[in-house]
Amino acid sequence: MKPHLINQRAKAALAIFMLLSLSACGTAAPKLVGKTYDQAYDALKKAGIEQDDADYVYQDGSDADLTQLSADGVVIAQSVKPGDEIPGEGITITCKSVSKDLGDALRKGKGKPASDTYQKIVDAKYTPTYLEATSKADITSMVVNDITGKTGQDAVVWIVTKVAKPDPSKKTVCIAVQSEEQYKKAQEGKRIVAALQKKLSVSAAWSYVDQAMSQKCPWGHNLHDVDGVITQDAVDENTYHLVCYCDVVNAYGQVANNRKCDAYVTVRENGTISVYNLNVY
Repeated sequence: MKPHLINQRAKAALAIFMLLSLSACGTAAPKLVGKTYDQAYDALKKAGIEQDDADYVYQDGSDADLTQLSADGVVIAQSVKPGDEIPGEGITITCKSVSKDLGDALRKGKGKPASDTYQKIVDAKYTPTYLEATSKADITSMVVNDITGKTGQDAVVWIVTKVAKPDPSKKTVCIAVQSEEQYKKAQEGKRIVAALQKKLSVSAAWSYVDQAMSQKCPWGHNLHDVDGVITQDAVDENTYHLVCYCDVVNAYGQVANNRKCDAYVTVRENGTISVYNLNVY
């Protein structure tokens, strides 16, 4: 190819690149602050600004969820003042979302009393649904009465354990809670499990039960410690209580299916592992 043709093509490519990168240049920014996301989108479109030239972010600088903004987003700042030309890199639009702010506040409230975030829900004009964490029963009226003082001295302190993403279309949010007593018990249980697992994993504990079963049932056995587990609890920081289905073979080669193997596995002070109270029934 001739050199002058290469130069012409290079210049043409550069011109196209500059045109694309400066698509928003020369366009005056409209006033966006105070508008909803949809209103801001329409204003930018009317001004001839492509969506690709607008970068939507939340107050913390993270990229905004446009679906969320479309539901309840409001512009609180813009990087280019109204009337000023938008540079080649485009315009950054900072938005506030009621559902995002509420969701952030509720997530920070996990492990704390539901009363701490109840007023935030009310102020956001959302309706809460409170579910008991274990049973999943709807206890909204009970929780709200306890929070608002209608129950009096008998009021229960409810602790938030899980929060669903607020629904901006329905103005609702679902929150799982436990009574303070239940929550503390559950947390203590988790602490015990974590402490025990550092000493002996549950899979290793089942291996010790399997070895003990070989002595108890010398003619053969099959421990269903994967798909047939019934109980797998930490009794304390040193002991597991394990129960599962098993098949055992007697001295005559007969197989008894779906029996239950029940055992305790403990870690002694000297580090040795013991299996006791092993029963098959």
